Amino acid sequence: MIEFTGERVVPGQVDVDLWNEHLARYAFAARLAAGKRVLDAGCGTGYGCAALAGRASSVTGIDIAPEAIAHAREHSAAPGVTFLEGSCSAMPLPDAAFDLVISFEVIEHLQDWRAFLAESRRVLAPGGIFLLSTPNRDYYAEARSVSGPNPFHVHEFAFDEFGAALRTLFPHVHLYLQNHVEGIAFQPAPNNGHGLPELQQAGLAPDPNDAHFFLAVCSASPQPPPAPFVYVPTTANVLHERERHIAKLEIDVDQLRADKQKLVELFRIQKADLDKANRWSSSVDEKLAEASDRIVELQAELEQTTAGFEAQVATLEAENRAKTEWSRELDGQLAAAMARIVELQAELEQTHAGFEAQIATLKSEDRIKTEWAMSLSAALEQSNLRATNVPEQLTAALARVSDLESQVAEAGIVRSRVEDLQAEICAKTKWGQQLTANVEELGRAVAGYAAQLAKVEAENDAKTGWARRLESELEAKGKDLVHCVEVLHTTEKTLEERTARMLQLEERVNCTKASRWVKLGNLLGLGPRLNGE
Repeated sequence: MIEFTGERVVPGQVDVDLWNEHLARYAFAARLAAGKRVLDAGCGTGYGCAALAGRASSVTGIDIAPEAIAHAREHSAAPGVTFLEGSCSAMPLPDAAFDLVISFEVIEHLQDWRAFLAESRRVLAPGGIFLLSTPNRDYYAEARSVSGPNPFHVHEFAFDEFGAALRTLFPHVHLYLQNHVEGIAFQPAPNNGHGLPELQQAGLAPDPNDAHFFLAVCSASPQPPPAPFVYVPTTANVLHERERHIAKLEIDVDQLRADKQKLVELFRIQKADLDKANRWSSSVDEKLAEASDRIVELQAELEQTTAGFEAQVATLEAENRAKTEWSRELDGQLAAAMARIVELQAELEQTHAGFEAQIATLKSEDRIKTEWAMSLSAALEQSNLRATNVPEQLTAALARVSDLESQVAEAGIVRSRVEDLQAEICAKTKWGQQLTANVEELGRAVAGYAAQLAKVEAENDAKTGWARRLESELEAKGKDLVHCVEVLHTTEKTLEERTARMLQLEERVNCTKASRWVKLGNLLGLGPRLNGE
């Protein structure tokens, strides 16, 4: 269900006076709607269309708000009544389609109100009447001086401006004033059909500037102006309404008195709180004075502490610079050591390669000499074997000689053969001696080769020892390098610790500078001013 927001009237959700204001306009229009095609431009929730349905031949209501049209179709449906969704500044309707166009409290809501007037003229049939109303700008501004302007109104009109705007499109304009009036009514009880009441108007003519609303009857051709109209609602006992209003006001006054009493009590509480706050402020002033004295003492301590910090920072900076220089020298030494290690590694690789080549050569020579010694040893064994057989052959030959001599002695023959055998024995004896000399010479050669082999092995042992010593020296150099790296890491750690300590000291100095006591002392002209503060 749609709710009343102040933009449009919702039946049952507004007070009686506001409802009667709107309903009276449709009662005024009903006198002009008999048998006519009526358009309600800006129909809202449709209650006006339903009110005109019994007199007009047809009623069309148009509004730009979908929720308003939906409410109208549900709650204000009546025979001959149609509701359309559309803009009053661009109506989806044919030309000259309506004999009576009404629009109550709409023009002030429109940004392009001139287009709305032109559209109303377009859909109005020849001889038709355009009936519209709007609030008096001056009265409305005064009435809403406390609550402020209506947020749904775009342009409000004064009396002369309203008439001038209508006459730009409609040559014939009759202006009426709508007001709540006080009167005294004489009505039959019950109503026995005595007809309309007689109206007597006393006093001066109404002033447009004091009017609540303006209502205009416009046409393109001359039309007789409608007669003045007084709408008497069913609840028209003004005195009774006033009494009810006074009773409501009395309730409001009682509420205001209760609110006043609450405000007085609140004022008393606040005054007590204020007195308490003043006493607290006095104690704070005393504490502030004591704090100022304490600030002076703290400033003196701060000066001493700051001087100590600055001296310590200077010492640490000097130490840091010395350690930095030492670290740079150590980096240079480390770089030189790394370069020397690279050189030694290159030399070691070359020496190792030379050793491997020389060892391979020595191994090859050793294999060759070993093979030659083994062959020589075999030849020597054969020679020894042969030398061993020579005495046996000599003994056999001597035995043979003895036998021959026996035979010669016995037979007395072949003396020349004995001489030949003796010559052969002498020759073989010389050959044995020569063979023994050769064996001795071979033994001496074998001994020389053995000595040379021992010398080569000694040289190999010496070179192996040198290589081991070189490896030990390289290992020692590696340990020295590891020690240098450890010393460097220790130095870096010491530098980090010293740097962290310096940062802590710097943070403490910055905290001291940022101390509110120091700043307060500076504001009071007390204590040192750090960094030109």
